[in-house]
Amino acid sequence: MEIKELLSHLEARAQAAEKRSKEAQAEVRYLLRDMKISIDAISAVDRIGSERAEYYQREAARAELREQSGGDDSYLSDLQMRLTLGTVDERTRTRVTQLINKTNQFNLTTKRTTQAEVEQRERDSEWFQLWARLEDRFGDNGIIAAITCARDPQAWTIDTFVMSCRVLGRHVEAALMRELSARAAEAGARVVRGRYLPTDRNGIVADLYERLGFRKVAGGPEGTEWELDVTAIATDPLPLSVVQIGRA
Repeated sequence: MEIKELLSHLEARAQAAEKRSKEAQAEVRYLLRDMKISIDAISAVDRIGSERAEYYQREAARAELREQSGGDDSYLSDLQMRLTLGTVDERTRTRVTQLINKTNQFNLTTKRTTQAEVEQRERDSEWFQLWARLEDRFGDNGIIAAITCARDPQAWTIDTFVMSCRVLGRHVEAALMRELSARAAEAGARVVRGRYLPTDRNGIVADLYERLGFRKVAGGPEGTEWELDVTAIATDPLPLSVVQIGRA
């Protein structure tokens, strides 16, 4: 083999080796990426599983306490519930949006709202958005309820009222309405208005406004409309303490 042919042959082999090396490096990178994805996925599943296990443990503890208590009033008192209320901001808007769009049963109108709309309303003086977080002696339930409300000088009108069914029977809705009514009264409004639009899944809240002291002002098969005098809101004690974020 002549020198020129030898050099050409060696160059071709070098190029082939370089190509194989790059292909091998690429394969290693893909394997590492897939491995990372798999590890991340496994970690996520483990985390979800752990959180779910903790949730069931807390629910079991609550059920045991209910059995040991002398009735609902005693049970709710023994839970040592603490309700935190605040207006929606960048820290809470994602969870509030999730609640609005995923809640079907305790949802008075089943309206859906995008996160961009929730964010825009934070800056709009014609809107008021309130969230609630519930804790008790067994743990933190997280943000479990939200109200969005259109407001004008005389009346505040509830656009969306949602709550997780995990906390039914804890009087969260009553505490929320008291706070909303107080805010409306401070702003000079006379009434809070609400609407119930029935679906095949939200029947559990068909009489909610009545239970909260509202007066029916209109109604039919398509829905009912309600009104509450903000000076007539109930003041009897509730079995939970209330902390208001951003309030004097």
